[in-house]
Amino acid sequence: MKLKSAFTLAEIMMFLVVISILLTVIFSALKPQQVIADKNVKHKYGAAYDALNLAIYDLMAKEDTDPFRKNDDNPKKAFKKLCTGLSEYINNTSVNCEYPLASNVAYMKDETFDFRDLKPHITALNGINFYISELITDDTTPNNNRSYFSSENPEYTLKFFMVYADLNGAENPKKTHSIYYDANSKKHPSVYAFAIIPTGEAIPIGVAEYNIKYLATRIAYKENHSIYYSPFYSFRQAKHAAWNYYNNQAPDKQKSFAFKEKISFTYNDYIKEILERNSSELYKFNDTKVFPETFDTGLYSKCVPADGTALTTFDMCGITVDTMHYGVIN
Repeated sequence: MKLKSAFTLAEIMMFLVVISILLTVIFSALKPQQVIADKNVKHKYGAAYDALNLAIYDLMAKEDTDPFRKNDDNPKKAFKKLCTGLSEYINNTSVNCEYPLASNVAYMKDETFDFRDLKPHITALNGINFYISELITDDTTPNNNRSYFSSENPEYTLKFFMVYADLNGAENPKKTHSIYYDANSKKHPSVYAFAIIPTGEAIPIGVAEYNIKYLATRIAYKENHSIYYSPFYSFRQAKHAAWNYYNNQAPDKQKSFAFKEKISFTYNDYIKEILERNSSELYKFNDTKVFPETFDTGLYSKCVPADGTALTTFDMCGITVDTMHYGVIN
């Protein structure tokens, strides 16, 4: 009598392992270069964003390291305090805190400006170059109510730093390192802007506010005493949803809304106004409506506070920024 041969369990497992390895190799070889580029830039952008937020939060906890504390009214002293403070939190290969960015660069009046022409203030071990402005102050009453400005405190002055992160750093020396964003190209800019603000946070400025490839943002809404999360939106969309921008039942029947004071997500609208007043090119890419205002209005009903309460839309719909957390840049 002949016995039928069969595969053993070990042989089957070995076969599956070999197949999985082959599929991984094939997928990696065929993976579009654009997908790889998207992943790389998001990884580095998340690292820069997280490192800046951790550093400024810790620096502001102490009077001697807080760059927003009185510095004899000298914005350059504030710059040096921020620059040296950040260097303690970013694993770096070089630090140069002698002079801040020139005002035309700080306000980014030329979107094609090549940052390779400047010596970086901090170079991280992973190749990201950081460029830091002096302390920028502005006491002009904003043109609209979407601001951090307090009309009850006319002497209030907005203060912030601009920090530019060149994600490529010393890489691709033949490529221009700028904030320029080409709507017709899938290529990413090399340089990204952040504003360091007195609430102890770094907030995105420019293309990263609009493009989810850089900053994944969700809305945390409350329902039946539980917290749920929306799909991913751009930073701008999540902020606008939390501030009632999509409510067609606004009193003036228009998509207008008032920002609550001292919330960091509202701060960047005022900064945007200041930058544009100084001829900034940071938002020029969206002149052609590259990122039109769209949103799932069905989510709005989940953000409406109960009648008779003092809650705001923001209380009902918070903003969650999802980035990869590293603590410091290695």
